[in-house]
This record gives sequence, structure tokens and C-alpha cells, in this order.
Amino acid sequence: MPDALSERTSTAIVVDDNFDSRLIARLSLEAVGYIVTEANNGKDGLALIQAGTFDLLILDLLMPEMNGYEVLNVLRKDRRHDNLQIVVLTANAHMAMGDAMDMADFVMVKPVDALRFSELVKRLKQQHHSQASPQAQDEIPLKPLEPQPPTGE
Repeated sequence: MPDALSERTSTAIVVDDNFDSRLIARLSLEAVGYIVTEANNGKDGLALIQAGTFDLLILDLLMPEMNGYEVLNVLRKDRRHDNLQIVVLTANAHMAMGDAMDMADFVMVKPVDALRFSELVKRLKQQHHSQASPQAQDEIPLKPLEPQPPTGE
């Protein structure tokens, strides 16, 4: 019997110039039921976002043509994207401080642990479909999400 989440379509866009990062994000998103679109630079990603409707944006900060900061600035000034959840993935935690951290909903530092990323996007999907109830929001940690050291288990 399918659960309520699988009956609703959630859409995500992954904007990252690194193929491997896009692949890991796409596979994790698809595993929890997102329909995924990809762009390999900020300019193309922004064009796709403005032309479509997405529930979630996975965004790298350093990209050619238009960087993630510029994408964040445009999106956060456009009221049409107020409900767009944004997860920034960055290789440099210091780069995510300040403006990027203020404009993104979540920040994860690369290399991203695929299991933690999958858990986050699953919770974001649940939150989105529960109409962002206060109870659902309390279950999701706020920024930043630091990489966890490997455990011996």
C-alpha cells in the first residue's frame, strides 16, 4: 500500500557544475520520490527555476556563468519563490557563512554524506507535504549541517 508521500509529486532541481555531486544528489532525491531536473551552472539553473515550479533547490555556490550567491540573491528577491526550500552544498564552510547562510534554508559541507543528505531531503519532502506545520519544522535542524566523522560501527 503506497503511503501519502508517494502519492504526491515533489520536484527538485540540482544546480551544480560537478557531475558527481549532481549524480549523488539526483539519486538520493529520486530514492525518496522527487522528480529531479539538473543544471550545470547558475545561469541555466535560474532560467529553469523561473520557468518551472520546484519544491526544492540543491545549490552549489561556486559555479561558472552565475554563482550560487547570485542565484540566491535573485530567488530571495522574487516572491514567487518564497516557498522554495534551498539546500546549499559547498566544499568550503567559510564560503557558506554570511549571506548564503541567511538566504538558504540549510547548508551542508561537501563531501556530503549520502545517508544524511537522503534523510534531510526525505524530511523536507514530508514537511512540504504537511504544509510546513510547526511540528514538522521543529523536527528539522536549522543551519548549518556539518559533515559527520566516520564512526567505527
